[in-house]
Amino acid sequence: MRLWPESARVDGGRLAIGGLDVEVLCRTHGTPLYIFDEATFRSRCRAYRSALERHYAAESAVYYSGKSLLNIAVARLAAEEGLGIDVVSAGEMELARRAGVPAEQLHLHGNAKPRHEIAWSIEAGVGAIVADNLDELETIEAVAHELGRPIRVLLRFAPGVGAATHSHIQTGQQDSKFGLQPDQLPEALRLLATARWTSLVGIHCHLGSQIFDLEAYPVAIEIMLDLRAAIGRSLGSLLAEFSPGGGLGTAYVDSDPDVSIDSFVAMIASAVTKGCERRSMPLPKLFLEPGRSISARSMIAVYEVVARKDLANGTSTGEVSQYIHLDGGMADNLRPALYGASYHAAVVTRMDAPRDQRVHIAGRYCESSDILIRNIDMPAVAPGDLIAVPGTGAYTLAMASNYNWTCRPALLAIGSDGARLIQRRETIDDLLRREIEVRSDIPA
Repeated sequence: MRLWPESARVDGGRLAIGGLDVEVLCRTHGTPLYIFDEATFRSRCRAYRSALERHYAAESAVYYSGKSLLNIAVARLAAEEGLGIDVVSAGEMELARRAGVPAEQLHLHGNAKPRHEIAWSIEAGVGAIVADNLDELETIEAVAHELGRPIRVLLRFAPGVGAATHSHIQTGQQDSKFGLQPDQLPEALRLLATARWTSLVGIHCHLGSQIFDLEAYPVAIEIMLDLRAAIGRSLGSLLAEFSPGGGLGTAYVDSDPDVSIDSFVAMIASAVTKGCERRSMPLPKLFLEPGRSISARSMIAVYEVVARKDLANGTSTGEVSQYIHLDGGMADNLRPALYGASYHAAVVTRMDAPRDQRVHIAGRYCESSDILIRNIDMPAVAPGDLIAVPGTGAYTLAMASNYNWTCRPALLAIGSDGARLIQRRETIDDLLRREIEVRSDIPA
């Protein structure tokens, strides 16, 4: 059950989360239904904090990467577990604030922050802005001056290190759209030398997402520590804060490796500690920014089978015998269509049934790329059966859309007090509220 939430159990072939039968939850709340396990989310937040306390001798902090999954309930859970949140828009920032997260516990990221969102974050008292380019540095200073409010800034660099992951989620390589190039440091320092409202407090990098091969991290950390030393020589003092981002991968299918949070943190802490020792510099405050490795395993998606399409032998699909059509797909989970992400699946009432046919599991949307899972061995299914997909807590609902004018699914949280709805299912009326010209003479 390593792909499933930590509270998942199978009893008599039936899937339960937090002791609650998944089929019963779906018959009550409808499908598609996303089910979030609070225990898993909390456990993984705690794993990061405790690992840093064990492995890193200086001050440290964990900032949950909100773009992977963010809503009021999740923001509150992260804050309750002692995590800050990194946000990438005014919307994410305001959601976190309404969840009760103090603004000083938020870091604003992004490669193209609109001027009004920079102003919003400074007025709100955000803890820091991670500046992504030279133009943005000038904008931050100008806005802070206009508002008469000082702001703490970290410089994000692209260290020129390509992590072993899909090209769509690499962010640290030389041609990345994110971050300053190391050779832009002199110009950044020139701009900061005349700044009166911008306070440079640290440096930042991020190599990408869904990374299992960790060899790129020590390489990037060495480059970043050299930049820290160069900035120290220029300013006369070392920057106090440093973040190598996040990016640890999570297992989606049985063939994916397991890299523990503890071993990931230990590797980062060791690389920073040894790098500072070699340079005879004090340790910085170390920030980590995990997202997927906290949220992904915390959630499952459940769909209803609405139809099947049998395939004749000898077709171009090879051994695949059937399409299984679901009532959801790429509008609630874009990852397979976007960059070929893989998932596992199971029938919630027959978890232990033999998997004796190879199928494609397809979504309902009018795109040939709307295939959630290709070439998966499954038991025979019929319309009305429920199929659960684990590992759907990251970059699914966060990227959900209303494609084909469909409504986004409900999100149910399972906690110590049972099940509670934390995001209701959208309705067609919700979608129509944005329309300016709506006929009022249509009978209800």
